[in-house]
Amino acid sequence: MESEDRVAKVLASHSIENLRAFLNDKANDSATQPMLSSTGGIVRGAYPELKKLRENGYSLKVLVRLFEEGGVRITATTLSRYMTKLNKEAQAPATDVRTEKLQPEKRASERRAHLTMKPDIPL
Repeated sequence: MESEDRVAKVLASHSIENLRAFLNDKANDSATQPMLSSTGGIVRGAYPELKKLRENGYSLKVLVRLFEEGGVRITATTLSRYMTKLNKEAQAPATDVRTEKLQPEKRASERRAHLTMKPDIPL
């Protein structure tokens, strides 16, 4: 395998100044972050509307086409899995972890209680 010689690029000072000015302008602008970046996040965000459409008789294939028209690529299988998961989450009763009764942790001496030595019995 031959190694390639890499040549370092030399930038003119005006190129660096242009880059610094560009970065300075960007630093002063507020960054617009996308609200939902993953397919799962998009489905989660649109779940109430998707659920209503499904209740009104829309098929998964039609919903997939609607997503594609909106610029989101998703398969019917993936959409079905997300919908099933979100439906289960919506129907599951909310549990507050703080109110659950947990068994207290046993101390080391309590865990070893069954290993205590018994006095010898004389014969």
